[in-house]
Amino acid sequence: MLDVEKEIYRFSDIKEIDVLDTANDSIDSDSLRKAVQLYNQALTSIQTKSDDIAVIELKKAISIYPDFIEAKVLLSLCYIIRKQIKEAEELLLDITNSDDYLARAHQYLQYINSIKLKQKSGKDGNKASISRHFFKPKINIDHFKIDIFKICVIFFIGVFISYVFFHNSITALKNHNAEKTAYSDSIKTDYEKKFELYDSQIATAKSKITELQQQIDQSNKDIAYLSNVKKLLAIEQANNNGDKEKAADMLVALKDFEFRDIEKQKYQSLYEKIIPNLARNFYYQGYSFYESRKYSEAIDAFNKSLKYDPRGDNAQYVLYFAARCYQIQGDKMNAADYYNQLINYFPNSKYASYAKNRLNQINNP
Repeated sequence: MLDVEKEIYRFSDIKEIDVLDTANDSIDSDSLRKAVQLYNQALTSIQTKSDDIAVIELKKAISIYPDFIEAKVLLSLCYIIRKQIKEAEELLLDITNSDDYLARAHQYLQYINSIKLKQKSGKDGNKASISRHFFKPKINIDHFKIDIFKICVIFFIGVFISYVFFHNSITALKNHNAEKTAYSDSIKTDYEKKFELYDSQIATAKSKITELQQQIDQSNKDIAYLSNVKKLLAIEQANNNGDKEKAADMLVALKDFEFRDIEKQKYQSLYEKIIPNLARNFYYQGYSFYESRKYSEAIDAFNKSLKYDPRGDNAQYVLYFAARCYQIQGDKMNAADYYNQLINYFPNSKYASYAKNRLNQINNP
């Protein structure tokens, strides 16, 4: 069985003169030197667990020197490490012109065939059901017998006595209530008229208040608009003075404000002139720090690039290398966050596949 970790250390840096002895005349020495340099860089990248970068470097080396057998063998090993079995197999089958590497290619192919034999499957499921029952209680009602005749006699006697003794009082009370009702109706009518007058006055006052509030709101909008137009002039002045970062910060702060007509064109022109270039410069600065292993400085530069242009042309690279810096520093949480952002925002890019491999390294150390 092939031990991939040990196999890496069978490769070592090569010198240009070693390749010149076997190279044909179709490639010039400068191109050959560049191809050898890329090969040696790729070897270093593999040994530092940056196999994704190594793949890029080896592909460039092979594109410069198509007969670079050593680079093809090392690239096939990178594919095996990254579990790109199909690509590794196709590349190894192409290596047939060198006796020194034919045996090693055959060994790698045997390892690939053993990987293809492994498969897993299985799934089970269960179902359950619940039933319910409802019951209605029975109610028993007792019936009682009543002497209806006695009740009727007592009722009519009571009515008669009430009529005889209280007839006059009821009549007087009705007259009094009628007078009181007439007086109350008069007062009610008077108050209703006053309420109608007050309602009309209140409605007029509310309408006036609404009108004044609209005027105030419009005045505030005009003041805010003029203030932001003034900021556009300050942004242009800062850019002309070379203070690009200050100008970019002011542009980002105004990104949600809706300018009109000429001011809108002015904002768009300043944005396109300042933001993409500044974001690109911070990306290059961060990558330079990354190559120099100054990871904290690189993270600061990468984050500034994302601040100004989070979905720009270089954003996928910025997210990937910022995540690598966090991962190298041992900050797995931030590294995973940046890898996931890359996968979500750029799902079809090749760097998204690199990010998925890196997440596997974090989740399965």
